[in-house]
Amino acid sequence: MLSRVRASQMPALVLGTLQRTRTCVHVGEKRAQLNAASHSRSLVVAAASKTKHSNVDKKYQPELSASEKKGLRTKSQQLAKQLVTVNLGAKGLTLPFYTGLFAALQSNQLVKVRMGCTREEKRQLTEEICDMLDCACVHSIGTTIVLYRSKGLPKPVKLQNMERVESNAHVEEDEEGHAHGKEEHTPSPSHPAPPEFTVLS
Repeated sequence: MLSRVRASQMPALVLGTLQRTRTCVHVGEKRAQLNAASHSRSLVVAAASKTKHSNVDKKYQPELSASEKKGLRTKSQQLAKQLVTVNLGAKGLTLPFYTGLFAALQSNQLVKVRMGCTREEKRQLTEEICDMLDCACVHSIGTTIVLYRSKGLPKPVKLQNMERVESNAHVEEDEEGHAHGKEEHTPSPSHPAPPEFTVLS
């Protein structure tokens, strides 16, 4: 009798085992699909991050050859006082300075920049300016440099990012000021703020 019962239970046991096996396979397939989707999202995020980083370092100004720099240097010397001159103010490399210098480069291509600093400081400032405005230094003498940027080039990516950051910072300051009921402070007419830069035509 016992052997007959066991024999009668065999099909049920086999069916239960097959059902559990199918369930495990189904769960395994679901996990594999989720892992594949997660991996794909990770690749997309990594690609977007890489693209964003590469855009920040994107340059539009072609690298100048030695002969091209020599020609532009000669041209700047011939123009002499006719060159537009931008003086770097006491506040240093601020957004207003960058936007003013960029506007001068857009209009004139060749622009003279005067800096009241040491030779080492001038070298560092020149590198930062050229990197921010995507331009080239074609002449350097004393505390003065001459910058060049080809006409019709797109706006530098780093300058756009700096403008965006400054704009967001001003918005946050305004919101914070309204939240605390602070009044906006305006400089006294008798003590005007020093200029961040000056442009001499």
